[in-house]
Amino acid sequence: MKAVWSGTIQFGLVALPIRLYAATVEHPVRLHEIHVADGSRVEHRRFCKAENREIPYEQVGRGFALADGSVVPLTEEDVL
Repeated sequence: MKAVWSGTIQFGLVALPIRLYAATVEHPVRLHEIHVADGSRVEHRRFCKAENREIPYEQVGRGFALADGSVVPLTEEDVL
């Protein structure tokens, strides 16, 4: 990792080299396609697993999967 800033702090005859590193880590956010009506996951062919049928593209939305397996539906406004 490359230092963002480097310098020296000096106390009398003692000099301490200092390096500053960024403390952030990027984590990608993965969104899933969901059926807007019931929040279930949608396969690439727009197939609702809860209703066991294909759905039109207009009924497909996006959702964020939580650690417990539940999905939070997101609106278009949330994604932008």
